[in-house]
Amino acid sequence: MTTSGGASGSCAPPGASTSWAWPPTTTFQALSHFSGEFDQGPDGTLRQRPLDWVASVNYPTFIRGLKATGYDGYLCYEFCHQALDERHRLQGLDFVDHHTRLAVRYLRDLLVLEGVYTGRAEPAMR
Repeated sequence: MTTSGGASGSCAPPGASTSWAWPPTTTFQALSHFSGEFDQGPDGTLRQRPLDWVASVNYPTFIRGLKATGYDGYLCYEFCHQALDERHRLQGLDFVDHHTRLAVRYLRDLLVLEGVYTGRAEPAMR
C-alpha cells in the first residue's frame, strides 16, 4: 500500500462498523481513501482527533481489513468537511494543509506498524 495526499473519497456514516469499508474481493479496487483530522502529542505521537459531527473510523482495523483482502493500491486522504477550529470558527487553507500533512504521517506510521508499507513509492506529500 502507498500513501498519497489527494482528493478522493467519502466519510463513514455515523455509527457504521468498519466492515462497510472493503468488499469481500478487491480484484478491481485501485484506491481507497481516508479522512479526518489529526493531532500531534507532546511526545510526537499522532492520533486521530475526535469530531463531534461524525463517527471516527478505526483506521488500524480498516488497514487490517484491506491487508486481509490482499489490497495493494493507493490510499488517498480527503479533508471532506468544513475547516473549523475548536470554537467552530471557519479556517483557511493553512488549517487544511496542516491536517493533511499530519494525516499522511499518521497513515504512513500506521502502515509501518501494521507491516503493510511496501516502500515501493514515496508519499506524495512531505
